[in-house]
Amino acid sequence: MRANEVVLVAEDDDDMRAIVEDVLQANGFVVLSARDGAEAIARLYAYTGRVLAIVDLMMAGRSGEDLIRDLRARALGASTRIIVVTGSDVEHVDGADRVLRKPCSMATLLRVVQELSQT
Repeated sequence: MRANEVVLVAEDDDDMRAIVEDVLQANGFVVLSARDGAEAIARLYAYTGRVLAIVDLMMAGRSGEDLIRDLRARALGASTRIIVVTGSDVEHVDGADRVLRKPCSMATLLRVVQELSQT
């Protein structure tokens, strides 16, 4: 993990978002938290560095797929690592580095975040 690795967590379920935030922060990550795609974009406009993103595919308002396109369009989009978490039965999402099915364990999510933060 790089020092002060920043992880954007875009998740509309408040409880799930809080759990993910707690696990990431306890493991040394800096977390930008958003409850939907629009809030995630607003948070990113205030941050210009490298980011790893955990994106819920199905969010109210701006979808996870829209958010992924916006993330890839940023100046650092090519270096942005994106993990999609979804309850739907998809194995591939354009622009995502990994897709995890809900429910997934926090240990699995943390392992994938740590792995992708090394790239």
